[in-house]
Amino acid sequence: MEYKAPTPTEPGNVAYYTDGEHYWLPNGEETTADGVVLAQLVERSITLNVTFFDATGAQVTDPDALSSIYAALNGKLSIRGSYGYTVEGLSIADGSVAVNEIYEGEYTLSAEGYGDADFTVGTDAAVSVSLHANRATASNDRVSVNGDTVTIASQAMQNNAWTGSAELVLPEGAEDAQNVTLEMTVKIAGLNPGDFWGWTANQRWAIKMTDSNVGFYLWSWTSDGVDKSHIREFSEACISNAMQENGDVNADEPGIGWMYTAMAGEGLQVRVVRDGTTLTMYAHNGTEWVNLGSVTCTAEDKLDIVLYGVTAEWTFSDITVTVGMEQQA
Repeated sequence: MEYKAPTPTEPGNVAYYTDGEHYWLPNGEETTADGVVLAQLVERSITLNVTFFDATGAQVTDPDALSSIYAALNGKLSIRGSYGYTVEGLSIADGSVAVNEIYEGEYTLSAEGYGDADFTVGTDAAVSVSLHANRATASNDRVSVNGDTVTIASQAMQNNAWTGSAELVLPEGAEDAQNVTLEMTVKIAGLNPGDFWGWTANQRWAIKMTDSNVGFYLWSWTSDGVDKSHIREFSEACISNAMQENGDVNADEPGIGWMYTAMAGEGLQVRVVRDGTTLTMYAHNGTEWVNLGSVTCTAEDKLDIVLYGVTAEWTFSDITVTVGMEQQA
């Protein structure tokens, strides 16, 4: 049987096979007659109560700031979700969005400049959601920003150029601060292990930390069954050349191969600390934070964080920038 969408007047069903007695889903999993039924739609009218967070992760509570947000987003909110439901041009007043004629199910609230927020419509007349301001600005349409997450799409390297980059929005005081910590989780996807020289050899990513282009440039990969990583210094030349290899920060490729293992799995926790003129990179090996090496800048350098990626798909999530964090590892 083909998929049939439910309606407010009758149930639907998932796609399935049956011999009249037994039922199977398209993937071969056996189910029951009840298991293939999609309940008929239940219409609701709800109020979304929206809480806003700024690009530093702090909740926006100032009345004037909230009024500015409401004015900027009024008539520009949209919802999409279950059963192809889509509505655009929603208004917001005093943090509340009235939504009529929506069915019970799973939905996503979207607003320009903010990460998407998922919510569930059930029997409650009021539903709370949080919108987090995007923490970065994308360089092109191959880069997406969703709240505290940046994704650089998988694309074969072209003319040694990065697929894209994202410049982080910094909290107040971070630009001139001498003690700042960047934390995030890094994941890699879009792998092509059958093409080493055309693909795997080009799986590069980088973290530029200052306006004088000081930071870290990394190659993370696997070859001959061994996971590896190599960390080098970032420089101005790296901005236009994703294959620019400068001086080593950590060349123990198999020794820090656990970085790639984590990135290809649940994600690698990364921390970069500015302490005066020293920038130190750490990563968590599953047990403890490991000092991976340092680069230096001048005291006059201003914080200017940009994330880069090429070839593979790179996801940088849970991004935070904290001023004055003392305990680093």
